[in-house]
Amino acid sequence: MSEISKSSRSKKVMKEKKGKKEKSEEIKKIAKQEGEKPSSISNNKEELSEERTAQEAIRSKLIENRYERSLLEMDSISSSELQEASVIHHVLEDELSELDGELSEINSSLEVYAKVISEHYRQEIQRAFKEFGFKSKQLRLGGDFSFKRSDFENDDKFEEIVNSRGQYLWYGLVYKITEILPGNLEGETIAGFTTSSMSSRWANYVLKAVFQQGKGGKLHKLIYDFLYQVGFENLRINRKYNWRLIFGLLDSRFKRTPVEIHFSLNSLRLGEANYIADHDLINSGLNIKSGGEGGRDKKDLPMISIAYYISLGYMENEIQKKLNDYGIRCNVNMVRRRIREYWGSFEEAQIKFLRPVFYMFLKNHFDLHEINNAFNRFTLGYIETMFGNKSYKDLKKLVDTENLLDLPVINKLDGWEGITKLRIPADLLRVLLLEYATMNKAIKDLRVQKFLQEYECSYYRYAFIRQIHNQLGQPTWEEARKEFVLPYIIKDFRSDQSFSTIYQNYGWSESYAKDHNRISQTIFLGMKSTQVRQFLRDHPTIDTYDEFKELFLNEKARSLEDLPLTILNELIFKHVDIDKAQQELNSMGYGTFNFREQVERYYSSWRDAFKEVKIPFLINTFRRGKDPIESYIMIGYSRVSATYHNNISKRLFFGANTEMVRLFLDMNPQISTLENFEIAYKQGFLEKKD
Repeated sequence: MSEISKSSRSKKVMKEKKGKKEKSEEIKKIAKQEGEKPSSISNNKEELSEERTAQEAIRSKLIENRYERSLLEMDSISSSELQEASVIHHVLEDELSELDGELSEINSSLEVYAKVISEHYRQEIQRAFKEFGFKSKQLRLGGDFSFKRSDFENDDKFEEIVNSRGQYLWYGLVYKITEILPGNLEGETIAGFTTSSMSSRWANYVLKAVFQQGKGGKLHKLIYDFLYQVGFENLRINRKYNWRLIFGLLDSRFKRTPVEIHFSLNSLRLGEANYIADHDLINSGLNIKSGGEGGRDKKDLPMISIAYYISLGYMENEIQKKLNDYGIRCNVNMVRRRIREYWGSFEEAQIKFLRPVFYMFLKNHFDLHEINNAFNRFTLGYIETMFGNKSYKDLKKLVDTENLLDLPVINKLDGWEGITKLRIPADLLRVLLLEYATMNKAIKDLRVQKFLQEYECSYYRYAFIRQIHNQLGQPTWEEARKEFVLPYIIKDFRSDQSFSTIYQNYGWSESYAKDHNRISQTIFLGMKSTQVRQFLRDHPTIDTYDEFKELFLNEKARSLEDLPLTILNELIFKHVDIDKAQQELNSMGYGTFNFREQVERYYSSWRDAFKEVKIPFLINTFRRGKDPIESYIMIGYSRVSATYHNNISKRLFFGANTEMVRLFLDMNPQISTLENFEIAYKQGFLEKKD
């Protein structure tokens, strides 16, 4: 078995050497083709050593420089510091690219940003220690030193350290648990140590006392006896223990207090033994042993390194594999438990360490697909969740004027979806946006087909729009065209080219482009082609669709005080969803008006508008015997919803299904409004009941 492993290992080494040799020859060949001197990429050991030294010097400069630490301060971030920090990391990228052709600019940026975050975290820990008067030689993490509650004049500072494990990286606590007798008198006390948290240690005591009926120690018996007096039949719901009630009762009976904080196992064990001896808790308390023994040794994990891996976007299982690669044997549960103990949860750790990395990518104006390439994953969902659930497009606008770190984290971080197998290059997506007016034609392009082959044909649209969304940050094909194609169309519109030629150049067919006014009205908020050209020539500063829309709507708002009633009624008639009505209103060039406010201004409420505009039409169509499905489609319901027309009729006509409404209208020809229908229908129902 050993011979086989040796032979396989030697084959692997030979293969690697061969690959390196081929790669070196290839680099020399490329350099020769570009006219470079071979000496610029020579394998001279002295030159390479000097380059490596220069690289390390730049790395040290980056870490020591205070610009990066300012960059990560949550309270305030100055633009000048950001600019200088950006320059530094770009210098580093240049050096790295010269030394290693395989290291891409974006990946080096990720490593730099993650290093900045972890270094800032280390400095944060050291500053926290120095605030309490510890000297530099005492700041070695994991040292044999401790804090005692009696060392502090103010208990709040001691509690701050206990509750900020992620900031101080302490190893464990010595605690005491005291029984509180009637009259608020203190009873007997037990002391112990824990390497987790006070709450989890207390939970172990309670569970053991309940399930082993007080066996194990004096404290277990006290807990069981107290619950026995309450009555275990009163502590169950449907034969299951009501743990919330149990822990609530015990909280009033037993006081739990951390008394010492320790930074190594040796110090922790010695601290427990000394505390038990100093307070004679074997004779006068609940301890049955002298202490310093028992418990499980907690394996030390490099938490600053784990913070670095989280900044790189690693998940818990990936962190565990990375630690194992470096000889630190642990399982995923251990990594997950340490993260929970030090930072609360993996999600909170990501907010602390990964969120600033995203911020720096946004601040330095990296494109979304570049960020995806850095993490080798789709990152859009994470970015939007971590920054106030704002769209990527909005974040790009806000990043230069606001501190995005002030935005709240909204919704739950569900984790990465895994390494992205399918990722259509962003450059290809942009080319397709320029070449095709519709997504259906773009999907049929052979350049895209090779990426979509792993999907069934029925999923092509879903897979393709997902690429548009995650690689370019645009929710739909149409929005992506507005972002990437319309700037070119706006530029061409200022020239003397024919409108049909312009539209043909950007994906519309010749026959469709002839009706250029129709296209222009769809794109440019109801304006015809000649109007768009004149507007753009009058406003030469407009370069993008958003700039066009903002300026056009502002001018229209100044000329109109109220939305025309005919347009309002038309939209009320066509839609049952206010948001969709607002979207159409925007596309018509009236985006400055709030549809809901206009409805409430004329009709007091959406329900009243519905009654006055839609119901008379429905009453008329029912009388004429029209198909109820088509009638409901005409007033804005989808075909799927309209097939259940009886349910809609019951909601609108006081419980009457479609056929009952028809019969009642035939019997009462004077009814023309919903109010008349309600009065007559209820009277008829009461008479029938009598």
